[in-house]
Amino acid sequence: MKEQISEKVIEKKHFVGIDISMDSFYAAVMDEKGKVFWNESFKMNEEGFKSFYEKIQKHPNRLAGMESTSTYHINLLLFLVEQQESVVLLNPMLVKRYVTSQTLRKCKTDKADARMIASYVRDKEESLMEYVLAPSQHFLNLSKKSMLSIRKVC
Repeated sequence: MKEQISEKVIEKKHFVGIDISMDSFYAAVMDEKGKVFWNESFKMNEEGFKSFYEKIQKHPNRLAGMESTSTYHINLLLFLVEQQESVVLLNPMLVKRYVTSQTLRKCKTDKADARMIASYVRDKEESLMEYVLAPSQHFLNLSKKSMLSIRKVC
């Protein structure tokens, strides 16, 4: 009797770099070899979040990374965590140090930053910790209307 060897299909890993500003964010998706699939800007609102989420769905087995940027990153971070996306929150100083170690060019654009964040996530994947909500953070997700109804019940 011949043994049948089943080949395990390994999905390609995709890395999403997100560069955030006050009104918008730039995102880039690359694979483990550094091939960039797209690099695009989205609005920092619910419509932009949904459009971004739909677009990244085409890239399975993904890990997204974004820098901690004052308070600008919070809404997108919470949205992605609610969608059960794998997300890492990065220290901007570590990303900056990584960027300077990778290139001598002083190209500082949102598009370039999104690529570099994706590259950082790809290269440092093993040492990064996925972001998870602390139990108290779930209250941040409640709308004002929900908060009012909770206060009325109590």
